[in-house]
Amino acid sequence: MQQILSNCRELVDLKVRKCGISDEDLHGICWVASQRQPLGTKLLKLDISQTYVTGYGVSQVLKKMPQFHVVRYPGIFDCLFGSYLPENFDEDAVIDQEELEMCIAKVMSSDKVGQYQMRSLVAEDFSYIPNAMLFLLPLLCPHITHIDLRLTTGFDDVGLKQLTHLMKLRELDLCCQHNGSSNITFDGGVMPLLSKRGDNIVKLGLHDIDDTDLLLVCKLCPNLHGLNIFMMHEDAHFTSSLPSHHTVTTLCPYLQDLSIWSKHGDLTLTPSTLIQVLSCCVELRELNLIRTDTLTDYVLLEVMQRNPFAKLKNLSLHECNAISGEVMTQFLFNESNGLQNVKLMHCRDTTRRDFAMWKNMVEEQYYDLKVEWK
Repeated sequence: MQQILSNCRELVDLKVRKCGISDEDLHGICWVASQRQPLGTKLLKLDISQTYVTGYGVSQVLKKMPQFHVVRYPGIFDCLFGSYLPENFDEDAVIDQEELEMCIAKVMSSDKVGQYQMRSLVAEDFSYIPNAMLFLLPLLCPHITHIDLRLTTGFDDVGLKQLTHLMKLRELDLCCQHNGSSNITFDGGVMPLLSKRGDNIVKLGLHDIDDTDLLLVCKLCPNLHGLNIFMMHEDAHFTSSLPSHHTVTTLCPYLQDLSIWSKHGDLTLTPSTLIQVLSCCVELRELNLIRTDTLTDYVLLEVMQRNPFAKLKNLSLHECNAISGEVMTQFLFNESNGLQNVKLMHCRDTTRRDFAMWKNMVEEQYYDLKVEWK
């Protein structure tokens, strides 16, 4: 690696995932970085996941090369923040308020505030991330724009709300594990965070967080380009803080990619909510609805009257069993939409006869449309 970086002076992104590299190879990166330009490296992104590298080796690289924007490594949170936690800290330990204040003071009293130039942090392999690490994150990594905390345990709403101090945050993925080790809630953690930073968020993923309010999410994050709501756990349901007769006319006007995963029999994502959200998303390019039982003929016909879907290119419906072939035909061949690729997987009220008719219409009328049905 030392030779690669010495010869590739303009290299910015290096992926050595699943390669047989070790701490010794990372030491070579540090050596190149210590040289004066043009021998130094411009490396900003490094993927060393699934290698023989240890947490100690990564920590040393980060200390000597704080300019990294992205480092993909399963224990990246420990490497960044572990040295500031109390000695002998483990997953069974609980940091009290006094110890937390000492951790923060340890950073504030040093020259480490804003030490790292990290832009993206992704937790892997169900990393244990206590609240204390999320308190330290804005202090040490204030430039974060993207954070993925789906595969994590250990923190709760108290820690989650510390992300409000990430002034540049634009992309966020969160998940509730429902096993007692990650007790984040919508009202106590997600909503306060989005209330403070929602205007800046352009990409958001919420996974199995009970009482997720889709309308409120869209209202708090008006500049979203991508939204993924995953509600597959038996204890995760939607809710709505707005009355059914209340209409919001300016939800997510820039949203281009929307995915909603539900579970069969869950009617908590109401028809009214679906109509309001889908009617306002006039910039949609891609729409994925999985097991959305409240997507009915009535809902789709109402939405079609309000939203032409002029920019919609890709549509995927999986196990949406309340939509008929007749209404689906109206939607597919509505001249106002721009559909190019459609997947209908196991949607019970659409039939093979419907599919054959769609294929004939495409061939006879030269529609630029590909339809898959199963």
